[in-house]
Amino acid sequence: DTREWLEFRRVLFRSEQFNKLRAELKELQNKNIKFELDLQQYERVLESIANLPDDRTCYRLIGEVLVQTTIGEAKPALEQQKASLSELTKTYVSKINAKEEELLKFQKDNNIQIRPLNEIQGMNK
Repeated sequence: DTREWLEFRRVLFRSEQFNKLRAELKELQNKNIKFELDLQQYERVLESIANLPDDRTCYRLIGEVLVQTTIGEAKPALEQQKASLSELTKTYVSKINAKEEELLKFQKDNNIQIRPLNEIQGMNK
């Protein structure tokens, strides 16, 4: 029947849209986790060099090149990078919140219910 086929296509399309939104949310969350880990690393480095003299030699990896510098020269760049990462994580948190709201609205508007796998498997018996 044509109506059943059209309804099946509509359900399939909504399911694909929902899964796409979920994948986008997961991608945003994964990127944010990476940025948060990088931010923690910068915080640890800044913590560890905080009490060292500014004229002490240190090495910094820039791209794929190890550069010799002093702590006094490296500290401002590290602090700037930390600030940039902090802003980036705040931006990603707001993007994640917006995507979660979009996903929940889509789920509600299209009456999508997510069931645990064990509940679905129990229905097949």
